[in-house]
Amino acid sequence: MPEYATVTYPEADPPDRRFKRIIGNSAALESVLDQVEQVASTDSTVLIEGETGTGKELIAHAIHSSSQRYGRAFIKLNCAAIPLDLLESELFGHEKGAFTGAIAQKIGRFEMADKETLFLDEVGDIPPHCSPNCCAFCKNRSSSG
Repeated sequence: MPEYATVTYPEADPPDRRFKRIIGNSAALESVLDQVEQVASTDSTVLIEGETGTGKELIAHAIHSSSQRYGRAFIKLNCAAIPLDLLESELFGHEKGAFTGAIAQKIGRFEMADKETLFLDEVGDIPPHCSPNCCAFCKNRSSSG
């Protein structure tokens, strides 16, 4: 698998697995963890915003670990690390022969993450021409565009 993408599967179900990687004690953190618990019980698309190094991936893991998706894969894709001309293919996949170098069909990350968790790191780096398809996918949960 390319270095910009990782797939991790959960370990055996540890006790109180939800927030095991988050360290801290403040009113702000408690508020965030309350929101994690609220959203984890839904089947919603979630946007986690914050500066670099603030723990967005930890919060995504906490949501995953607290949800019904726990036990399935957590798929991370660093959008900033993928060449822009390959990003759309990486997200949505492609058919054999769709472009020069497409020697086989490839399933995109959105389809790969069906019923699993997909964490798009640096999602703000997705170029404008891909953004409408990404938004439509998140809204409709299908890649028909």
